Amino acid sequence: MERKKMIAAKRACQVASGLVVIAAGQHAKGGPLTGACCSAGGNCAVMTAQACAEAFGAYQGDGVTCTEVDCLARCEPICEFCWLGTLFEQNCDPIWEGDAYCDCGCQFNDPDCGPRGACCVPRDGYCDVLTEATCRFYFVGVFNAVGVECAQAECNRCDPGCVWCWTDTGAEHACSPDWSGDLECDCACQFSDPDCGANVCGNLICEETAGSCPADCKDLRAFAAFQNCFNPSQPSPQSCAANSYADPVGIGLEDFGLFFDFWSGP
Repeated sequence: MERKKMIAAKRACQVASGLVVIAAGQHAKGGPLTGACCSAGGNCAVMTAQACAEAFGAYQGDGVTCTEVDCLARCEPICEFCWLGTLFEQNCDPIWEGDAYCDCGCQFNDPDCGPRGACCVPRDGYCDVLTEATCRFYFVGVFNAVGVECAQAECNRCDPGCVWCWTDTGAEHACSPDWSGDLECDCACQFSDPDCGANVCGNLICEETAGSCPADCKDLRAFAAFQNCFNPSQPSPQSCAANSYADPVGIGLEDFGLFFDFWSGP
């Protein structure tokens, strides 16, 4: 999960994976009573009430098994985290409000729990089903309409060379100046991004025209990038600037050395 709910989400995942499970039936031998524990994410495990509380789960009662409870039905289906019956009920972390995950049972009405529809996220034409508020203000995306699925949305709104497409978003013609020349092509900005006219070869960005053998390249990912652009196992044209010694064998260690001298130089 990209945005962790601090230790609560971590412990909820542990509940789901069984890392903190205490075996059922232990009470029959004089041990502590156990029962079903629902994690905030809707998973179930059998443990003691204390262990469940420490895992930020909702204890369902002594002797109750996971087959007897429906941990996903404790909150509305749209809820991605259900804190009812947990230590976080009506005491959620304020940063969870509007963090792109629907939190239920909190002291606030999470805007992430509203009606959802297809959201075109600016990067690479990606689409996700989100609330309008989350789409527009958290992802700076384009919200289509409530009920619209991603299969019905057209998220490729810019040229194929655009890594970030800001058309119809809150950043259209209001992009951060730092995005210009950051090695990722930003479209629909108030500036013409030089990255959009660059010759991109693998993970290298080169200043010459597309299709030419670049003489002035900036390496983005060291050797892997160099190899993506120029295959050392295949002979390179002797005119290629990367083949610094112009030998028919192709790119070798000497060429790598000169390349990195260029990269680290002025």
